[in-house]
Amino acid sequence: MYDLDIKMWLVKDGRFIVSDGRARLLRRIKETRSISEAAKEMGMSYRHAWGVLHRVAENAGGDIVASSRGGKKGGETILTPLGEEILSEYDNRASSLQSQFENHWRRPSVTCDGVVHKD
Repeated sequence: MYDLDIKMWLVKDGRFIVSDGRARLLRRIKETRSISEAAKEMGMSYRHAWGVLHRVAENAGGDIVASSRGGKKGGETILTPLGEEILSEYDNRASSLQSQFENHWRRPSVTCDGVVHKD
């Protein structure tokens, strides 16, 4: 038996912003508040994760994460408003498309039909 799968990319002005892997990294950073922890959980190096974030920020036109250093508990990283917007946009669109895909592109639609008779 065969399965059909779809791949999605969020693009801005023709520039690749995120796909599933990059969105997962942003989600993990949001949850763990740590690039290092998120990278470790995803099986990638910190350096690779930082490179991915840099490319996303460059293509999106602004910072997507903000980091603070030090303190008793160490530093933390959060998504900036732009990072939140990108993740939300990707998740909303991907969820909508996935729902359509799983329902074989069927969707209830409201229609209005009528016939006009003259004389």
